[in-house]
Amino acid sequence: MDARANNFDALRFWAALAVLWSHAFPIALGSDQPQPLATLSHGQTNLGRVAVAVFFVISGFLITRSFERSTDWQSFVRARALRIMPALIVVLVGLAFILGPLVTNLSVPEYLTSSEPYRYVLLQASFSGHAELPGVFDQNPVDHANDSLWTLRYEVLCYALVFALGISRLLHRYVTLVLYASITITLAVLDFRYGSGVDAELPGPDRLLDFTALFLAGALIHQWKVPLRIDWAWVCFAIAFAAMLVGGYKTAQRVVVPYVVLTLAQGVAWRIPSPIKLGDLSYGIYIYAWPVTQLAVMVLPQPTWFAAGVIATPITLLLAWLSWHAIEKRALALKRTVPTTAPHPYASA
Repeated sequence: MDARANNFDALRFWAALAVLWSHAFPIALGSDQPQPLATLSHGQTNLGRVAVAVFFVISGFLITRSFERSTDWQSFVRARALRIMPALIVVLVGLAFILGPLVTNLSVPEYLTSSEPYRYVLLQASFSGHAELPGVFDQNPVDHANDSLWTLRYEVLCYALVFALGISRLLHRYVTLVLYASITITLAVLDFRYGSGVDAELPGPDRLLDFTALFLAGALIHQWKVPLRIDWAWVCFAIAFAAMLVGGYKTAQRVVVPYVVLTLAQGVAWRIPSPIKLGDLSYGIYIYAWPVTQLAVMVLPQPTWFAAGVIATPITLLLAWLSWHAIEKRALALKRTVPTTAPHPYASA
């Protein structure tokens, strides 16, 4: 879809920046510091969680459509891998073997002879586990090297779901509806059991269901060709905002927020301002923002979330611009060009 005719790129750009500023709070002040939106919602969510929900809803819409328009499953897998992996590998190797030796509290020989940097790159690049870099950012309130990357595993698993449904000829709107309804109802029960607060984390498998529900909501709106009207979006926004104030926001985020997101994406005539002409910076912002903010906290004598965000934002934007033009755009050029109107051999109505 032409970026000039929709707001997908703009929404992803601002969502990525929102994640940067949301993460500035724990990075600068510690993970127990409340954020403004967490206070407003009585601990149900924060700005970063809302932004990540935006990513998953948009992905569900676009990735489902991408599979339906692919001429074969190999082109779908190739496109997804080329979009995610090259830039991710660069940031992982840069963190582990360039930044890591510079900021670790270990000696460089001790750091490089440890198995942890190599394990970090392997586990993060394969989405198969979690690891940390030894001695990196240990003096900061939060010592994670890049805590934004954990959601990529769930993103890839959602891609795998579309792939599995597609090749088995089950990427059908009724199947998606049944899956979405089942997961959403299950999660509503789990929210009641574990609590509705942002810190009342669901167990790992249930967290996957949470992201999958958002992803499937975007897929449903595409598959059912749901009319996107701004007046309906305002109603959905009012419901979500009320749920923030009185409770039940997590369920509202899975049910009504996707409609708001996709209405803003392609259901309005006006364009959301963003530096689209500079490139698609959202992925680069997302994968570089955390370590850049960590560095900002390191150099500040008395770090605050605002100062860390002010320092990190322009540096992250520059790195995202470089990532797009030097890595991501070049990788995407390797995709085989196919007609967008080509019928998919596995697609169902």
